[in-house]
Amino acid sequence: MEQLEQVYKVMDSALEQYRLDKSDVNLGRALGAAKLAFELSIITADQFFTYTDSLIWERNNA
Repeated sequence: MEQLEQVYKVMDSALEQYRLDKSDVNLGRALGAAKLAFELSIITADQFFTYTDSLIWERNNA
């Protein structure tokens, strides 16, 4: 369970960094973290899509 919490912390941190600085690097980091978590079956497809929707919303509502 601790590993799951660490993954969620990394994803939350990447999303927060993107919120603060809308750079392509931060977007890539956030997407990469989510993609890796999804590919390793740590998060579900629904969680992945919700997370990426959050990133898209942040990008469009800056």
